[in-house]
Amino acid sequence: MNCIKCGAKSRVYESRPEGETMMRRRECLSCKTRYQTIEVLRPIKQILKKKPEKKPKLKVVKSKKMKFEDLDLAKMTDEEIEAAISSGNYI
Repeated sequence: MNCIKCGAKSRVYESRPEGETMMRRRECLSCKTRYQTIEVLRPIKQILKKKPEKKPKLKVVKSKKMKFEDLDLAKMTDEEIEAAISSGNYI
């Protein structure tokens, strides 16, 4: 593995298994920077069986603004008229 600081080769000076992971402490051979990596250990069968999840496609629907004159105000109550005005769906 390459050093995270300078990009040179590094060596592992300590490895420790922890469940399904492997914690490794590394040291750069060039700049002597020390860091640690955590590797996930899984059998290849699990990796091959796992199928990528399909994300649902979003459909964009544009709403058409109606003209305020198209409303039949004679048949509407006062609350319905106020709701139509405050909703902003009318020009």
